[in-house]
Amino acid sequence: MAKKAFFHKTTITNGHGSNTYVYPAQRQIDVVIALQSSTEKVVVESSKWLPVEIMFGPEGVYFRANDHFDYFEGNYGFDYLVNQFNPDYQSAINYFNDNGM
Repeated sequence: MAKKAFFHKTTITNGHGSNTYVYPAQRQIDVVIALQSSTEKVVVESSKWLPVEIMFGPEGVYFRANDHFDYFEGNYGFDYLVNQFNPDYQSAINYFNDNGM
């Protein structure tokens, strides 16, 4: 199983200013295509592999990257992480469901 995934430090700029985020994705261009719009400019500043853990919480099974960044179902990049860490993700889902968590 994979222990790391590819992440991209990304700045999104709109009429209200700029914010920096870290998004998981296979390629930089995937982040740009998914997030850029007519009102938001997306610039990927850097990319690197980060360690990822599968976590349990009240909201279900989620991913934590580099002991800092949490990614939940519905967040951009969550599907990439599911694909990257399958079948361990499926095992975690089964455990979560079987134990009434």
